[in-house]
Amino acid sequence: MWRLTELKIRNIVSFHEATLKIQQGVATLIFGKNEDNASQPNNGSGKSSLIEAISLALNGEQLRKVKSVEEIINDHADEAYVYLRLDNDYDDTVFTIERNISRNAAQVVECHKYAATGEEIETDKTIQPTVSDYNKFILSEIGLSKDDIYNNFILCDNKYESFFDCSDKNKKEVINRFSNGFIIDESIARVQADMEPISVHLGEANNTVINIKGSISAIENELVQVDEKKANAKEEREARIARLDRQIQQCREDIEAVEDKKQKGEKRLELLQSLQTSVASLEESDTALLEAYNQIKQMCQDHELGTISEYDALSEKYKQELSNLTVSIKDIKAQIIEASRLVKKRQKTYEEQKTLYNQHSNEQTELTKQDQALIEKINKEIAKIDQQLDNIEAQVKTHKKRQAELEALIAKNSAMMDGVVICPKCEHKFFVGNEVSVEEIRKNLIGFRTEMEESKSKVEKLNEEFDSIDEKAETKSEEADEINKKIKVRNIELNNEYSALVALSKEVDQSENNVSTLQKRLVSTENDLDRLNGKIDVLRNRLFGEINGILEGRVMNGENFIKQQDSSIKFIQGQMAQYQQSKRDILETPETDFAASLKASLEKYQADLEKAEEIVADVQAEYNRLKEQEVHFTMFKSHIARKKIDALSLIVNDFLEKIGSDIRLKLEGFTVTKTGKLRDKISVQVMRDGIDCGSYHKFSGGEKARLNLACILSLHTLTNSNCEDGKGLDCIIIDELLDKSDEMGMATYCEALNKLGQTALLITQGGVSESYPHKLLIVKKQGISTISN
Repeated sequence: MWRLTELKIRNIVSFHEATLKIQQGVATLIFGKNEDNASQPNNGSGKSSLIEAISLALNGEQLRKVKSVEEIINDHADEAYVYLRLDNDYDDTVFTIERNISRNAAQVVECHKYAATGEEIETDKTIQPTVSDYNKFILSEIGLSKDDIYNNFILCDNKYESFFDCSDKNKKEVINRFSNGFIIDESIARVQADMEPISVHLGEANNTVINIKGSISAIENELVQVDEKKANAKEEREARIARLDRQIQQCREDIEAVEDKKQKGEKRLELLQSLQTSVASLEESDTALLEAYNQIKQMCQDHELGTISEYDALSEKYKQELSNLTVSIKDIKAQIIEASRLVKKRQKTYEEQKTLYNQHSNEQTELTKQDQALIEKINKEIAKIDQQLDNIEAQVKTHKKRQAELEALIAKNSAMMDGVVICPKCEHKFFVGNEVSVEEIRKNLIGFRTEMEESKSKVEKLNEEFDSIDEKAETKSEEADEINKKIKVRNIELNNEYSALVALSKEVDQSENNVSTLQKRLVSTENDLDRLNGKIDVLRNRLFGEINGILEGRVMNGENFIKQQDSSIKFIQGQMAQYQQSKRDILETPETDFAASLKASLEKYQADLEKAEEIVADVQAEYNRLKEQEVHFTMFKSHIARKKIDALSLIVNDFLEKIGSDIRLKLEGFTVTKTGKLRDKISVQVMRDGIDCGSYHKFSGGEKARLNLACILSLHTLTNSNCEDGKGLDCIIIDELLDKSDEMGMATYCEALNKLGQTALLITQGGVSESYPHKLLIVKKQGISTISN
């Protein structure tokens, strides 16, 4: 089987150049980040461009609904390139596809195939004359059709139609593709072709039998009228001729009457068949249930088809509910748009305020650093001043201590001076009992007083210096206090700004929660709408089943009526032919031999009837043999179709179990009726714990996503199993089809795919678990998309 292993692109949509190595055996989640548009952070990032490139490589055409493939070329380029590598685990070969598309030139394709040794092989096949031939060769090499790729391998909204949503015709095509029912259809067609001439021969043989029976009936009627005793009478002969003329004329009138009835029957049958066509077209159309019912009811009244069950009351109820839900969905979507607008507005305001806050916070941090450095500098200066003040206080203390000592010395010396004795004779001054001279004491006292004055002066100067320095210290402290006040004010302002930012954040959260609530309401209402549509579908199927049954019965009756009229005409024609022959016999045969002639004719017709009935029996036997073959082929087709339906149900249910769902699927269809016709209306039932839960449309988006994923995996498996050995594609690419599931649901899908070893690329806009290892981020910035692993 082929595996997609590498993709290289250049100038595809928003990518300039990128390379993707595809991880094998795991589900890779691809999500986006659009940095160019805040209003759509996930959309427009370039996720789908990768899928676009893979589709281009495999099919040579675009996925998007654009006019031409050239429109996927990057707006700033004139050409684009894609390279895709596929490895085959069957024979270890490598297959590469390269495509160049240009605005001004035709598409160019190159294919190469390499053996396990690296040697290029099959160059006679890998070189094709035209792009169309290359496209056919690539699909042939992979073993898939374009429909297979878009239905079971590359799944996106533009191309994919869910098995559950598609028409019954498309469901049957899917089943027949896997059951090879088209081969049996060919066999049935060949049997029907063989039956056609035999059917014509059988009709002719039956007509012969009826014609002969009519002649026999006419002869028997004549024999009843013939009176052998009066057979030779002339008047009786003329009476018989007149009677035969009347019978011939009656036959003509009867034939005209029957042909008239046949024509009316044919017109009626033609009308009924046209009504069947109209009903089929109406059933395939998007006509609302109530309108369809009214049209069918009017049809029944206009064409006397009988009464049909009353659907109008329930249809009107469903119509009203449908209208209410549609209005609700429109209203909720409008609310979501308005709420989203408010979210964007508040997010913008929040981001602006956050930017300002961060700016102010950074400024505050820087200013605080500067202020703290300044405070630290001031504190150092204050510390120096305090040291100076301490020194001054120490000096003052020393001077005070000395002054106390000086005061004691001055007091002592003054007291001594008070005790001076003056000699009366020589006026010499002296102290009694003390050898110290008065002059010395006087000098000491003067010295002590001088020192005292000097010390007081120094203390006064020191005090003045202390006050001056202390004032500087106070000024510095005030500067530091002022700076601290500024820091505190700024912190208060920043805290207030932060509180406002928190309030804005809460408003954003509240707005986002409001959007989330509205989105949940939308999903719930859409699920209600889906469930209602499911009920309407059931009622619609019942309505069309009823009218189709009525029309089918009327058509069958009409066909039988026409056949009866044909038989009546042939029978009357046989009678008329015999009456005409009897008239000729009367005119040409001697009178005495007329009864004998009638008996001879009767014997001849009886012999002819026996032979004709033998021919009818032989032709009928051959027709029955072919009809039996047709029935057997039809039943065999029904059998293998049922087998494939059962197989599909089993595989789907197996996958449902693996992805953690408790719902199961039951598919029914392809029933052979008593008439041998194949009634192939496929019905889908969803079961839970063995109990019928109703139609697919009644379930929620997440549950439907699980059913769709299980069905996708099943059809993917069946498609690959139908391929030749070494062919098929071991990859599923799903573009946002599972996004109605929540993060847990997506995680369950990925876990199941990883357990299966299934290579998958899942593009999503939903939540992605941070711990999930296999994911790919596509980032778009300044108009350019890049891959970020």
